[in-house]
Amino acid sequence: MLPYDENLNNHIDMDKKSKNILNGVTLVEMFSVALSKLEENIEAVNSLNVFPVPDGDTGTNMVLTLKSVVEAAQNGTVESAGEVAKIFSKAALNGARGNSGVILYSFIKGFSLGIGDSAELNDSLFVKSLEQSKISSYKSVSKPVEGTMLTVISRIYDIASKSLSDVSGLKELLEIIVKEANKTVKETQFMLPVLEKAGVVDSGGYGLQLILEGMYQYTAGLSQFESLDVGSKVPDLSSSATSGLLDSTSGDSGFMQSGQNVDDLHNIEKDDYGYCTQFLVAGNKLDVDAIREDISKIGSSTVVIGDVNNVRIHVHIEDPGSAISFMISYGVISEVSIQNMDQQHEEFRGKIPTQVNGFSIIAVAAGSGICELFRQYGVDAIVEAGQTSNPSIKQLLDAIDKVDSEEVVLLPNNSNIILSANEAAKSSDKNVSVIPSKSIPQGISALLALDKEKPLELNLPSALDVIEDICVGEIAKSVRPFKIDGGAEIEKGEYLGVLNGEVVVGGKDLVRVALDLIRKGLTDSFELVSIYWSDSVGLNLAEEISNAIADNFENIDVEIFEGNQPIYDLIISME
Repeated sequence: MLPYDENLNNHIDMDKKSKNILNGVTLVEMFSVALSKLEENIEAVNSLNVFPVPDGDTGTNMVLTLKSVVEAAQNGTVESAGEVAKIFSKAALNGARGNSGVILYSFIKGFSLGIGDSAELNDSLFVKSLEQSKISSYKSVSKPVEGTMLTVISRIYDIASKSLSDVSGLKELLEIIVKEANKTVKETQFMLPVLEKAGVVDSGGYGLQLILEGMYQYTAGLSQFESLDVGSKVPDLSSSATSGLLDSTSGDSGFMQSGQNVDDLHNIEKDDYGYCTQFLVAGNKLDVDAIREDISKIGSSTVVIGDVNNVRIHVHIEDPGSAISFMISYGVISEVSIQNMDQQHEEFRGKIPTQVNGFSIIAVAAGSGICELFRQYGVDAIVEAGQTSNPSIKQLLDAIDKVDSEEVVLLPNNSNIILSANEAAKSSDKNVSVIPSKSIPQGISALLALDKEKPLELNLPSALDVIEDICVGEIAKSVRPFKIDGGAEIEKGEYLGVLNGEVVVGGKDLVRVALDLIRKGLTDSFELVSIYWSDSVGLNLAEEISNAIADNFENIDVEIFEGNQPIYDLIISME
């Protein structure tokens, strides 16, 4: 755990010169020490992972993000703290990787806004910068969740603002901030049920604590190699009683809206009733935000996009007429489409989007077989990255710039890449829409739902709807003992079956684990099971699994694909 250190002051060498006011050069030095502190503990942060499979990357993403910041400024001699902070912000945008990296970018962006054009950074300006960091970080996700890195950011600002009048400089302020960060990280396990159940802390929050420790270490005059012991330890992962370790920054904690003109598209959820209603409103001085707010009060799964003259609306509602009548006051209604959602399901498997000059599609994928599937199904560009090698925002922007179309659809295919994709979409001069696919099967389903013969805005609702109709399972070998809910004990090296983000089955035999996993996820409405196999499985075993599925489940079609994906022996989709 992270025991609170009441004797933090004992670790300060008071004979050494502390730094209570920073200019541009010393600001870079402080961030360099913070990077070193984080790098020293990168594996500790990575180990706080959702399940005992080797895919933890929070520490890696935060290190790469912060390293891009330091490298952008450390070769210069800019004296102004404000100018250096601007360099930091731009570099963090380009270098941010993964959800934790994007939140860290947002933290640094706010920090830069707080400093503004000031030549020096003192304690009062540091507090102002933390306030902007808090605002920016919470805006970076559409549904902020407490018990995460965001909570640490909020708490350190609160304590800093309350303590400002009682401190004599930046060193004392950071001492208080580090103690509060340590305390808050320790408490995160009690803020989210999944963290409390696992008995662990949030990894992104822990990473931020380490960064703050490095900052304090610098301002206190401690050398890079002197210990600053505030209990920066992670839980003992060797116990079989450990039921799970969550990297909540890589989970689904809510994401930003994606693209320049597309708001809250990711909030589309599957509804079991009502009608999918779409129409266009033409008027003058239309307020897109106000319309979105009004529509969300009368329906669900709302998508409202457009400008001051034209707004297109997608809403799931029990009475379509009420939505249309409601919007008549805003302008002229046209292009009305009403579909019963129970009859909306389409057969997408095997369909390849027509290649015409419309919008371009970019997918993030890893594994030669997976990448080839996306190419066959019509993507225009692939960013080869994935679970343990998240792409930077700059990599995504480069891919967006290289495609010919001015309208682009981006498929992140991993929950930990969605925030980066959203930031890339916002930063691009093109009209980029992010379909928030959290897995390879979701990405493929969304891809097959896109029709390039139709305008992009007419494609988005169906692509967003279809990713909610798929059940995704993943199987990998456990890297440590693990206890599944219900009491089953899984030993190191045995298989774990993850269903929609939760470990539900395990065992020594891959075929049996696959069958048990499918049995857990299959419903009467599903007709197709697709298996994506890795190099560790091979074609023969994949065919054996396919035959076993056909023998054990009636009226289910089975397809197998060579995926060559890392980490997971099998990726399984049910639809």
